[in-house]
Amino acid sequence: MITGADALMFKDEKGDLKLKYSSLKVWDANGVELRAFFEETKLQPEVNGFPPEARGNDKNIIIPNSKFLIPNSFCIVVNDEDAVYPITIDPLSSTANWTAEINQASANFGWSVATAGDVNGDGYSDVIVGAPNYDNGQTDEGGVFVYHGSITGLSLSPSWTKEINQSSANFGWSVATAGDVNGDGYSDVIIGAPNYDSVQSNEGRAYIYLGSLSGLQSVFIWKFEVNQANANFGYSVACAGDIDSDGYSDVIIGSPFYDGGLTDEGKVYLFYGSSTGLDPVTADWTYESNQASAQLGFSVATAGDINGDGASDVIIGANLYDNNFISNRGRIFVFNSSGGRLPSAPNSTRDGSQADANFGWSVSTAGDVNGDGYSDVIIGAPLYNGGQTDEGKCYAYLGSATGIAATAIWSVESDHIGGQFGISVSTAGDMNGDGYADVIAGGNYLDNGQLDEGKSISLSGIFGWFKNNSRSYL
Repeated sequence: MITGADALMFKDEKGDLKLKYSSLKVWDANGVELRAFFEETKLQPEVNGFPPEARGNDKNIIIPNSKFLIPNSFCIVVNDEDAVYPITIDPLSSTANWTAEINQASANFGWSVATAGDVNGDGYSDVIVGAPNYDNGQTDEGGVFVYHGSITGLSLSPSWTKEINQSSANFGWSVATAGDVNGDGYSDVIIGAPNYDSVQSNEGRAYIYLGSLSGLQSVFIWKFEVNQANANFGYSVACAGDIDSDGYSDVIIGSPFYDGGLTDEGKVYLFYGSSTGLDPVTADWTYESNQASAQLGFSVATAGDINGDGASDVIIGANLYDNNFISNRGRIFVFNSSGGRLPSAPNSTRDGSQADANFGWSVSTAGDVNGDGYSDVIIGAPLYNGGQTDEGKCYAYLGSATGIAATAIWSVESDHIGGQFGISVSTAGDMNGDGYADVIAGGNYLDNGQLDEGKSISLSGIFGWFKNNSRSYL
């Protein structure tokens, strides 16, 4: 064990790093950040029945449960002068618990990643990874890899693999859990191949594979295409939650280059789950942007339950939407389900504030970041210019009984030239166990010692919204 500043490292007898905790962040009830560091403890004998003190660097820290301490233990030292309790301590593990690669040049393994849910019903979550330029008989056909979870973590080799056997189809460009679309108790997955050719070139196709006791089935149970050249159906895919409240998961799919009455206006499709799966012929709901080149459906996601009515809502991004003579500012569309259906027009829209910022490039539910019982959303604008060109920016909007808030409650920029922060966004669950949802956002060109190495940044929710500067870098 090696301690120092805000890092704690565990090494084996060979000196190889096995686990590292870093990015130690501590703040009080008012969100004020407090100085803190890891320190090795040296226990003293009890005196007159009082617990011992952990001594190090002339600091004294009371350890009330000292009987549980063992040699080579450590403590977290916090300067709580003028702090308002309770204090939150949030160290992050910065050593990956699991890594995988496929050893093929230019396959782009990891282009898309997601939870797969529990596809084999063993009680452990599984993950799905896309490699849209994977070759195995066909160039850039794409491949998808699923790794099963277990008591020891994720499997070292893929438990399930699939490819599309069509050149340049880019199978795995998008991947997601589909929830349980047929109600059999196993999680299913949805996969997009936006450059798949059927009747038309690059029309795109999406697939559903069902889970089972042995994992994902080898043959898809459902597929859909739009029969329009260059529509790129399947560019984005997501579980939509249960829109019609029938107990079956529904899915939402984007086709951002679809031409309705206008070129590249984009279109989004919703399909309801049922005991027999999804309708293979007709979508249950669709929506178009009615603006040329808006690219509606560039991103799609469940919004959780924004208005607290017990039904799932959806959020859709159109990253090149124009409004008020500001080009490519971007727009997001929120649809609140009602009566088991989505409305024909959005309940709410929000626009980016800057030309070419691409607001809505990425969208996701944020969970409930302020603990008010309503789901919130997070949105990325990766080409936003603040103090730096294309540094990127993320925004959070709170939910309420009347729907999404009119203005963002929180926003943060990367402060790095060309960082493109917000290229990806997601809820991160509750990483620090404080009862508030946290979020994670990616900046694929952020620098941290290496040019364009990329970085993901997690931000912690607290009562009211996100804690100021509560960034943890991964």
